[in-house]
Amino acid sequence: MTTSSLHPPAAPGSDDRQLLAAYMLASSCDGRWLIGRTDSGAARARSTARAVLPGGRVRDSESPAGSLARTTTEQLGISLPPRRLIAAAWAEAAPCLGETALIFAGPLVIPELLPQPPDASTPPELIWQLSDPTQALADLPTALADAVLGAGFAPPIGYSEARTLYDQPIGTIQPAYARGSVLDTPSPCCTGHTARLTRNDLEDITDDATTGVHRKCSGCRSPYLLYLLGTRQQPQGVRWQPR
Repeated sequence: MTTSSLHPPAAPGSDDRQLLAAYMLASSCDGRWLIGRTDSGAARARSTARAVLPGGRVRDSESPAGSLARTTTEQLGISLPPRRLIAAAWAEAAPCLGETALIFAGPLVIPELLPQPPDASTPPELIWQLSDPTQALADLPTALADAVLGAGFAPPIGYSEARTLYDQPIGTIQPAYARGSVLDTPSPCCTGHTARLTRNDLEDITDDATTGVHRKCSGCRSPYLLYLLGTRQQPQGVRWQPR
């Protein structure tokens, strides 16, 4: 799959690539899609979204992702961004994010266990994934990885690189993530709860880009997956020291 093949036809009167890139940038700023981002990257996410979307519909009192999802709906005439548009947006947004490690934190969607179609009980972060309930979502990480590769990032990291990230700061990865005994990431379902990625979890990550770590939210126990997709800098000459 090439990056160019991910882009759908533009909606009449709108630039879907810009809108969806802004959507993903704002989602990153919200901490749901991009971990290890720099402060400047988060600031650019907000400014980009305000510049691209009419009226600058990003308010501090509201999730940027939620606000932009509604605006994207209005502009493009789609219910919510399907996965191919999300992957296309990654390809647009990734070059703006700097020397940053990408960690995909996505809900583990089991269609049989969720309302079909989505209703008021469906967590907002899951709704876009259910826009086409009949479509399998297992290859979403592969589509995202293809988009990241097309944007100039290194190949998805495997076990050895994951171990290095665990102990050593690489590029602009926040040191607390690299040196800590756990890697805390925002939960995709509950505000204020985190998933804890431990060294044992890293040992479950293989060189297969579609391999994820099964976790449960510390708050509501909702299942989801963590994926380490890649870094712009491949670690060299750094050895992992077991604790």
